[in-house]
Amino acid sequence: MLGDNLINMTIGMILGMAVCPIMMKGIKNIRQNIRVNRILREISDIQKTS
Repeated sequence: MLGDNLINMTIGMILGMAVCPIMMKGIKNIRQNIRVNRILREISDIQKTS
């Protein structure tokens, strides 16, 4: 019982450490896309009013 829990926790830690960098890259790309879209929208609004 205790050995099973230890194995499960170890596997969970390994998976978490492997997935974390990939997830962080995905979040970074999404945030960057949101920022770029906001800037492009502002530029578009400024050109429409000009």
